[in-house]
Amino acid sequence: MWPSSLDISPLLPVHRSALGLHLLALPAEHRYARFGATLNDEAVLRWVARLAWEQQRCWGAWLPGDLGLVGVLQLAHTRRSGSWELALTVAAALHGRGVGTTLLATALGQMPDVRQLVCQHGHAAIFAMAKRLGFGVHRQGRQLWLEAVARSGPAPATSRQAGIG
Repeated sequence: MWPSSLDISPLLPVHRSALGLHLLALPAEHRYARFGATLNDEAVLRWVARLAWEQQRCWGAWLPGDLGLVGVLQLAHTRRSGSWELALTVAAALHGRGVGTTLLATALGQMPDVRQLVCQHGHAAIFAMAKRLGFGVHRQGRQLWLEAVARSGPAPATSRQAGIG
């Protein structure tokens, strides 16, 4: 049984090892969805070591106590004003429990200038989250484009505590 809440907070360079452990725990198909390739463990750790923290914004979903990082949302600014590339991972055991939506709502609540998100490897869960949060959604090949045309969905999370029960 999982705890009924999690802590949503910015990820910082001090969290590099927790990020590595989270990504290493992803099954091959989730690594593919995240990176566009099924990276082996060495490649994942190399990616984590080279992450340019100052060029992006990252949030983590943490289980209470020392139970670990169970979700990560990463936004990397594109060259267009208000446009960000979105990458999101959630531990398989917590899929469908609102972790990804809570991460996305928290990020959007802290970044009101976001007008467009692009997912290089968009999938059904991202599509559903975006719709719930009031984004217009369309596909271009494998990419999923989210447009903040209505952002009328649930209010972005203002608390660092999110229910997952």
